[in-house]
Amino acid sequence: MDKHKQDIADLIFLSILNDLHEEKFKKKKKDSLGLLLGLTAFIISFVGLSFLAWQHFGYSNIAINPIIQTDVPQLADTTTTTVPQVVTQTTTTTIPMTPVIKFTDDTELRTPYIPLGKLIGTLDIDILGVSTSIFEGTDLDFLQTGVGHYQATENPFYFKEYSNTAIAGHRTTYLAPFMDLDKLVAGDKITLWNDTKTIWIEYAVTNVFVIQPNDVFIFEDPTTPEMMLTLTTCHPKYSAAERLVVQAVFTSSNQTT
Repeated sequence: MDKHKQDIADLIFLSILNDLHEEKFKKKKKDSLGLLLGLTAFIISFVGLSFLAWQHFGYSNIAINPIIQTDVPQLADTTTTTVPQVVTQTTTTTIPMTPVIKFTDDTELRTPYIPLGKLIGTLDIDILGVSTSIFEGTDLDFLQTGVGHYQATENPFYFKEYSNTAIAGHRTTYLAPFMDLDKLVAGDKITLWNDTKTIWIEYAVTNVFVIQPNDVFIFEDPTTPEMMLTLTTCHPKYSAAERLVVQAVFTSSNQTT
């Protein structure tokens, strides 16, 4: 009987211990859960604050960069637009032929005055495959579509003795009629036609040589009773440092002089 009572007392004691253990475990579990929730809340708050700080400081700096990047191309564009201007200026300074005096009437002209820009004939160099219009005057506007007759020299269709007809043409720009002028040799034929293609004059090449741009002796009349033809163009190709000159003398014509 006493033993039975003792067993009951032990069971009651063990039950009380078990209850105390479970209560402690629940409290510990509850404390751990609270700590986990607190840590989670801290992490969320930190991430949120970091994002706000990035938006305020970092993003604003990134937004400035496109402005800086767009400024740089503008400076580059300004630089590139000045280059064609320099090229154009260089080109225009190399085009003009040897300058001659312009006249507006017969004063000091070797043959009667012809208005500048007027078509006066055609120049043919069959061996080079050249056939181009001849205009009165050597202005750039006239040389864009043909060759130009130096106004101060004789018009060939007056058939004057002791005369020198000078004609200028481009070598590498516009129609470049005198591109291969340096290939001519003594004896090659050059033909001039009048504006109505009814009169032709044939010349034979005598000299091919190079001079300086300011050498004007090539425009002088011959000292013998002959009709000369002088062709001028820039030299070397793609440069105006010098002048290439071809001179020829009258050989025949379908016009009785």
